[in-house]
Amino acid sequence: MSNEVTAETYIRKLPYSAILKLVNFLEPNQLWKRFLCQIPKRLDDNNFEERYSTSQAQMIEHRASRPGAYATKIILEDWGTQNARVRHLIKVLCKARLYAAADYLAVTHLHGDPVPREDEPILSPVGSCSLTPNEQRNLENKKNEKTELYNRDKVPDTIPVHPDSTTDISCRSVDSVRHDAHSYGLRTPSENSVMINRIESYDSGEQSHNLDAAPTNSESSEKQVPKQLSAVYQPGSQAIKYAVLQHHTNNFNNNPASQGGNVIGRGGFGTVYIARFPSQYIVAVKKLKDSEDPVMQKQFETELQTLANYHHENIVELVGYSIDGPAKCLVYEYMPNGSLEDRLHCLNGTPPLSWQLRLEIAFGTAKGIVYLNDCGIVHRDIKSANVLLDDKFVPKVGDFATARLAPSGSSSTVASTKLVIGTSAYMAPEAIRFDISAKLDSFAFGVVLLEILTGLPPSDNTREESDLLSHVVENVEESIIPLVDPRAGCWCQQTADDLYMIALSCLKDRKRERALVKDILPNLQKLLARFS
Repeated sequence: MSNEVTAETYIRKLPYSAILKLVNFLEPNQLWKRFLCQIPKRLDDNNFEERYSTSQAQMIEHRASRPGAYATKIILEDWGTQNARVRHLIKVLCKARLYAAADYLAVTHLHGDPVPREDEPILSPVGSCSLTPNEQRNLENKKNEKTELYNRDKVPDTIPVHPDSTTDISCRSVDSVRHDAHSYGLRTPSENSVMINRIESYDSGEQSHNLDAAPTNSESSEKQVPKQLSAVYQPGSQAIKYAVLQHHTNNFNNNPASQGGNVIGRGGFGTVYIARFPSQYIVAVKKLKDSEDPVMQKQFETELQTLANYHHENIVELVGYSIDGPAKCLVYEYMPNGSLEDRLHCLNGTPPLSWQLRLEIAFGTAKGIVYLNDCGIVHRDIKSANVLLDDKFVPKVGDFATARLAPSGSSSTVASTKLVIGTSAYMAPEAIRFDISAKLDSFAFGVVLLEILTGLPPSDNTREESDLLSHVVENVEESIIPLVDPRAGCWCQQTADDLYMIALSCLKDRKRERALVKDILPNLQKLLARFS
């Protein structure tokens, strides 16, 4: 039949139903970006070169933001002009590890076998991927390394929950909270031990009674420390028994805190519980969803190692961890005022943040990012939801599950990653090319500054320009004042415009022209100095 799909069918000839199916596979979580990065400039060429540049990828994303448009469909239509065939499409899907979409074509349309995964032998029938000898050798070398591959970089589709994303927060009046923006400084590891000692002392007075739900003969976590955690494990100072956390979270009560339970946040990484100790001492406990999942294990180790080794006034403090129970847990200081995102949107009827306080939060957040970057850490998921606020609205950067090492304070890349990490509205153009540098964090911080100025969400499909950067750039003429958040009070026009220019310096498309957060930190400090 002339309508039958074969491996040699041009992708421009695919049935519309097949195109829609591919759209369903690749549009969620913007998986089309992984697909786009594997499309070759020349078909059947062993020397791979990407067909699409960063600017072209941005144009595709912009076109796809229009009602009824899909990036996947745009890509297939454009690539189809190169006379790409179904076998090329399957090969690219395999290289991007988008196996569900590849299987759909191979099995449903080509009536072949499911495509081979990276750790499986290469199959030769029609419907399998056409790979080069070098690719086959690489896959064979990785055959017995599945866990290692997953541990290296793969992330869950859902963004991990930050430790203090509260659903029921009693915020103090913003006007009553003023703190010295110049008092931010380093927090020493010894201060962390003080928190642990509090928990241990509370536990010693509590565990002797009313602990029916807790195991009575829990093994010491010291005996079960994985090899990967040996660098950060400090016997007697950071390990907390699972039974203790279980007791003080009411046996990990899964009802929302607003309904008398203990849950204050949920996400792909796990569930966050509030744990109350005597003397009103409160912590946030992140309990992993699946401790045996290598992806979860990797992210647990990343966050633990980062927070155990880096301490700063504007970095969320790790109180401890638990690895001796049925689920691994991370324990953080509790942040009563939740996230910057929630406060900008006045979640649960909380009062709006004044523009002066927003400046202080911006400055404190920048200090936390600069500290990380100077230590050689790229956060990779800076966003308002990951900026947490303590009882005095001091900002602290949280959620380090996707953090990576990079040359200290530089814009050099780290080539080992193979997945795009981050939240779309905050992602720098080069992120799609797996380019990791401190300038990923500066671009994301620029978007946060726009949120602080406007009070608008970073992404909104009801706007003509769904992403906040495009929306602001398209609508600002001489001053940002018409777009500033009126709930923040009467903005000083010069200050608002200066903050907008600082944001734009972080939002340059070209990485070479983009400012690092450390570059703009003095400018933020000068803005604050005007009102001190």
